[in-house]
Amino acid sequence: MNINFFITSLGGGGAERVISNLANYLVSRQHRVSITVLRGDDDTYKLDKNVARENLQPRYYREEKSRFYRLKEVTAIARFLKRQPKESLTVAFLELPIAYSLVFRKLCKSKLVICERNNPLFYSLGYRKLFEMLVHRADGCTCQTKSIMEWYEPKLKNTTKRLVIPNALNEDILSSPIPETREKVIMSMGRLEPQKNHKML
Repeated sequence: MNINFFITSLGGGGAERVISNLANYLVSRQHRVSITVLRGDDDTYKLDKNVARENLQPRYYREEKSRFYRLKEVTAIARFLKRQPKESLTVAFLELPIAYSLVFRKLCKSKLVICERNNPLFYSLGYRKLFEMLVHRADGCTCQTKSIMEWYEPKLKNTTKRLVIPNALNEDILSSPIPETREKVIMSMGRLEPQKNHKML
């Protein structure tokens, strides 16, 4: 199967790690896998050499932004979606790729699955309204938790398949050797933002 992941960047983060692990696993299962990155050209996580890469705006984080840059971005995304073959699958990760994919859905011949990696309640009002109106255009919707799927379900039509899929585990990391002497340490990792709720820990 031809699978193309669409994500904002691969410069680090939980969704970026998941998409890298997924791509590497699917390539090992003999699928044709590609990742299209909207902004930037940095890869934090190691990708299999057989995973194809495309950067729509590789210099995005190194250049001054303008209205022309946004127009260039919209044009690049429309062209990218338009050339997706009918027999392939496009999987959009994170709010910006999901939003663009839904807006330009009619240009994309392939099946479209949106992969929600966040809590929509933390999105801006504009994003939430757009998703409410257009999410039914997707062929499939996956979320990490049941509560997030409950937000999406009233907006989805019966033709849209839906599935809750928790974060996958990387067996290579789990099988890493454990030191003989260890100390008990509690550690919290994440952006210093209220959404990550470090103070609850």
